[in-house]
Amino acid sequence: MNKTPRKVIVVEDDKMLQTVFSLFVQELGHELSGAFTNADEALLFCEKHRPDVVLLDINLSEGTNGITASNRFYAEFNVPVIYVSSYTDDTTVSKAINYSAYGYLVKPIDKVSLGITIDLVCWRHEYEQQKKISEQLLEYIQHAVFTISLGGKILHANKAFTDIFKSENSIGKKFSELLSISEDDFQINVIEEVLKNRFYTQIYKIGSEEKSSFVQCNFSLLFDEINEVYAIAVFAQEITALIEFSEGFKKIGSIQTAFINGVNQMVLLFDKENKLSIFNNLAMKFYETKLNFTLNEGIKIENVLFFLQKNEIVSLVNNVNKGIFHFTERIIEENNQNLFIQINWVPVEVDGEVTHTLLLLSDITNLRKLEMDFDEQKNELKPIFDSSIQRFYLVDMNLNIIAFNKSARDVIYKEFNFALKKGDNALDLIPQEERRKHFLEQFELAKSGQSVFFKESYPLKNELRWNETHLDPVVNERGEIKRVLIWTLDITDREQYLHDLKESQERYELIARGGNDGIFDWDMIKNTVYLSPRWKALLGYEDYELKNEFGTRDSLIHPEDKEHAKKILNEYLEGKNPTYENEFRLMHKRGYYIWVIERGELLRDEQGNIIRLAGSITDISRIKKTEANLLNLNKTLMDERKMFMQGSVVITRIRADETKKFIYISENVKDVLGYSVEDFTSGIIHYDDLIHPEDIELHTQEREKAIQDNITQISFSPYRMRRKDQSYIWVKDFSSIIYNEEEKTNDILGYFIDITEQKKSELAIIETNKRYFSLFEEASDAIILIDEVRITESNKNAEVLFGYTKEELKQMDVIMLSPEIQHNMEKSLDRFNKKMLNAMAGESRAFYWQFKTRDNKIIDTEVGLSPIVVNNKRILYQAIIRNITDRKKIERALKENEQRVKILLEAIPDLIFIINKDNVYSYFKPDRDKKFDVPHEGVIGKHIRDFFSGEFYDYYISSINKCRETKQIVEISYSLNSPIGKRKYEARLSPLNNDE
Repeated sequence: MNKTPRKVIVVEDDKMLQTVFSLFVQELGHELSGAFTNADEALLFCEKHRPDVVLLDINLSEGTNGITASNRFYAEFNVPVIYVSSYTDDTTVSKAINYSAYGYLVKPIDKVSLGITIDLVCWRHEYEQQKKISEQLLEYIQHAVFTISLGGKILHANKAFTDIFKSENSIGKKFSELLSISEDDFQINVIEEVLKNRFYTQIYKIGSEEKSSFVQCNFSLLFDEINEVYAIAVFAQEITALIEFSEGFKKIGSIQTAFINGVNQMVLLFDKENKLSIFNNLAMKFYETKLNFTLNEGIKIENVLFFLQKNEIVSLVNNVNKGIFHFTERIIEENNQNLFIQINWVPVEVDGEVTHTLLLLSDITNLRKLEMDFDEQKNELKPIFDSSIQRFYLVDMNLNIIAFNKSARDVIYKEFNFALKKGDNALDLIPQEERRKHFLEQFELAKSGQSVFFKESYPLKNELRWNETHLDPVVNERGEIKRVLIWTLDITDREQYLHDLKESQERYELIARGGNDGIFDWDMIKNTVYLSPRWKALLGYEDYELKNEFGTRDSLIHPEDKEHAKKILNEYLEGKNPTYENEFRLMHKRGYYIWVIERGELLRDEQGNIIRLAGSITDISRIKKTEANLLNLNKTLMDERKMFMQGSVVITRIRADETKKFIYISENVKDVLGYSVEDFTSGIIHYDDLIHPEDIELHTQEREKAIQDNITQISFSPYRMRRKDQSYIWVKDFSSIIYNEEEKTNDILGYFIDITEQKKSELAIIETNKRYFSLFEEASDAIILIDEVRITESNKNAEVLFGYTKEELKQMDVIMLSPEIQHNMEKSLDRFNKKMLNAMAGESRAFYWQFKTRDNKIIDTEVGLSPIVVNNKRILYQAIIRNITDRKKIERALKENEQRVKILLEAIPDLIFIINKDNVYSYFKPDRDKKFDVPHEGVIGKHIRDFFSGEFYDYYISSINKCRETKQIVEISYSLNSPIGKRKYEARLSPLNNDE
């Protein structure tokens, strides 16, 4: 790669990444001019210190954003920018490309990719700056510079072309048309001459007879990257004044009269003796300023043309004297710089005789510098191509390879085992049809002028490889796209790293989810704490329910653990312990405690001061439970050892051959099987004869397979053995196979344990389970078994109720089957947690609950929740769910009907009373106009006798009784005091129900 050190500034708000990028820049041999966390500081820095390139994070958290900053770096300081981003989506990349970006690197970046990108970006920027200068020089030069195809069509022309040839919109036209000569003559006399001699010069008269001009055209060949001729370059200048000057000699024979000092070329006229006789001001000024030489009449031609060889001058003058025109070009080194001079040798005739030699000199230094700059740029690019680890292919519009670098050649030979050569088709290097189709689609975009970038994977020699491919259209000086640069980079290691990183992250997240891990980050400078949503979820909380502050953690620690947890943390912060691991209990939202282990790492600044503590907590409740279980297991093992010592375990050693002869059997065999040791060792009893006929086949298979597979230890499936009293016991057999020095099976050493009582218990449990699951499946209600909130089992009616299969239900929890908010506006999660706490406390009263079915239909249910306890330990919850949707519909209908009746009553304009079976007023509604409105307590709860007495009271009571007995309306009339005086009333008594 280009080893020129560049001045680089890094703008990255992540301090760790900023440090990494800065180290990369310095290790690559570049100068780190500055490193900043925001763009505003970097822009201020650029006002005094101009870098060569800026490495810029596209998503800065503070100040000016990356896109805006990139535009300012380029517009104000002419500095190219390389974007660094974690985003690879089309929107972000397209936005970056459209806003002054010279490069785009995806995090994480590696040092090699960064080095390549810096070199390519700097080279491209320098090339574009030189190209702009070259285009401006070419556009404003006084001479016409243009190109024509090998068929004679004008391909490109500068501004001076229009002025000299008096023709606009000439691109695509035949040049012969402007010269007023036939296409065939031009092809034979010009094109073929140039192809033959590489150069050709000709003077043409253009325009009409009344207004004509003379133009001298110098033709030369243009070669492409593979040194093939693809066009002709033409350098044209108007020499009308010169021709008229020469014609003046012929017509009037007077040199001084014909001399026109306004000719735009240097004019030198030599007489028959080759002495300078006339020169114009342009020639005089050029010789004095550029060549430090003063022109005077009478100077010999070899002194004037001191930069040519004398014998060359003599040869050229002799040809001029013969009437031959010549064209030469020379380089003059003067004052440590090269001048390019073009000389036209013109014979001047008077009366048919050559009397003078006319030299027309043109300074074409600027033109040649343009060509040299172009060649230099090509030469600079070539070592970059050849040394780059990227593979470069330059192709034509048909994908034929024109040029390629060393890396491309080596990779193709390695992958396809053939030597890449010019003319091969790039499409042949893509064997997979789908890849080829996609590549052609991208190539069409590049042909239309778009820069294309894509990543792809493909199989190669039984492994998956990754490529990063760029397609950049190459625009020629005419603005046409005739070439496309394809460059690819093997990013397999990077993609594998990203894949491994993603897999690692997913694995961590999976482990974190499975282990209930939560993340914390304590910023000691800002004194802020971040607790991740998973940290809070570990304790049953939503993210918003716990504040992100350190006091939150301390407030949840078990009172018995607080001092110890604080001590462990302080010892780590003080440097007394090299690592931080802290075990304590935290209170769950539901009121119980869980065990966690808190781990963390300190982050220090450059001075070694602590600035951050970050880490995680892991739920180790199960581990703590396992520790307790291990203690119980240890106790069990000790009990087993005691049992072993007491003789309940029989030890045996048997030959592994066909005889199966007993070598040894422990004496307690008599207590277990009733046989003596001699019964076995004497050969009277064979071991296999004691095994139950239904079990012998499986036992023999397991033993022979262990011997065949060279297994040293085997735990046999339980089997039955016959005692001496002909009864059978169940035993568990553990054996080790012993091999001799020749590695052949020798003996079988083992022991068996009487597990008859255990088997009886197992059979009883199986029968109990069968009866339970039979009831479980046949129950008329839906039943689900729950571990916390996750469903572990369900019956058929649960499948019918919810619309899910049993397997689908096992992947769900109660909250997933519930609406977010219950009927009482309480969150389902909070309400269910309360119900579980009630169930744990022994409260098994059924409660109302709303579920949602597979089709999101809300159903009303009555749920009975109770814990399932085994050995005084709760292992699951059982939820019996009864669908009461229809009942709830009836209740709601009755309630609505009651409401309607109430509304109807309110709409009646008269007074209304309801009297219960004890003749006490239970309801009172005043009239609509409120004329007879009295306080309700003045009516409700009062007896009829409080308002009526005497005969009318008896009459009122008898009317009420008649209404109740006949179930018909009874009308009565009476007078009664009211708020507006004594009034007469007409009443209608109507039965409401049996009591009212």
